[in-house]
Parts: sequence; structure tokens; C-alpha cells
Amino acid sequence: MSSGIGLEVARRLIADRYLVIGCSRNRPPVEDILFFRCDIRNTKEVEAFSRFVKEKVSHIDVLINNAGMTYVKKFEDFRPEEIDEIIETNTTGIMKKTLLLLPLLREGSIIINLGSIAAVMHFPEWSVYNASKFALRGWSRALRKELSDRGIRVTLINPGAVWTPFWEKIGFERAYNMLSAEDVAQVIMDVIHLPPHVDVEELIITHVRRAH
Repeated sequence: MSSGIGLEVARRLIADRYLVIGCSRNRPPVEDILFFRCDIRNTKEVEAFSRFVKEKVSHIDVLINNAGMTYVKKFEDFRPEEIDEIIETNTTGIMKKTLLLLPLLREGSIIINLGSIAAVMHFPEWSVYNASKFALRGWSRALRKELSDRGIRVTLINPGAVWTPFWEKIGFERAYNMLSAEDVAQVIMDVIHLPPHVDVEELIITHVRRAH
């Protein structure tokens, strides 16, 4: 939540008077949040974050999972530890965090998982990222069915290319037909504001000039 989509959503939640509790490796440049420094790949740190949350609140209305990284190269050029880094960041870290915080969710709560267009389409040199997001999609869809009888919603949002620091880190330049973090944050807030009986399973959002 220290940059990009997570930061924009945090700002909007604060403006809506939510108590925002967040974790990331770097502190976000916003006030009025309860922040816990945490590397989602580290199980002990995720466990510590869950204890921190449970000390602060008795329940969670909105749980947003937004973590992503990758290396862009042919699969044969990967090192095993790079595969672990991607999967632990994009998939298993999110699953562990959700598992530990699930007892705080109640009827009317919502889990929003940030996936990617790469959860439904495959791209050369993005194979491990594809695998991580396909896995997140499968888990999200199954979890939604498990929690529906408890009145807990699970929504997966799959954006196309969104200009954030993610792209700068992997050496890409901004294109005119990329979404902004603000665009995706607005969609997330729209889903949050829906009545609690309205269940959105999955959304794919792209720039109108970048239809897939």
C-alpha cells in the first residue's frame, strides 16, 4: 500500500472515514493510518501483522489484498529463488494474510483481491507472473463459494496495464493507453459501496484503447 493502487485506495478509504490498517515494506506517504512494516513473503511478519490488527480492532469490514511483483524474461532464464519470490508475493503471502485475518470478518464484510489481466490471458516472458495470478484467481473463486453462506463477499479485480511504480521497476515506459492507479481505485471504491447483498465475483478493467 506504499504506492500505486494501494496508496490511492488508502487515501479514498481515509476520506470515507474508514479506519485504515495497512502493511507493506515501506511506509506510505499518508497520515491517519495504522501502519505495520511487513514483508508479505515472510510468514512470521505476516503473523505479527495479524496480531497487530487483532489488538486494534474487533472486526474487519474491508480486506484488500494488493501485492505484486515480477521479473520479465523467458522461463528458462529464471533462477529458482526468483520463482519463489514471485509466488510468495503474488499468491501465497496473500493467502496466508487472509487466513490469519479471516476470523475478524463478519456478515457484510468484503475481501477484494487485486489480480491482473494476466489471470485470464498469457504473455510471453511473463510465465511465472501468469502462474501466480492464475492461482490467485482460482483461489479467489473457490474462497467466494466457501464464504458466501456467511454473507462474506469475495471480489477479484483484474486490471489491464496500470501505470504504477511496478512498471518503472521492470524498465517499462508509460504508454498513452494505460490506466491510472486512480482509475482502479475508483472501481474498488465503487465495489465497496455496493449493498452487502450484491456480490461481484470478478471484474476485468482496461483502457478503452487497449481492449484485449
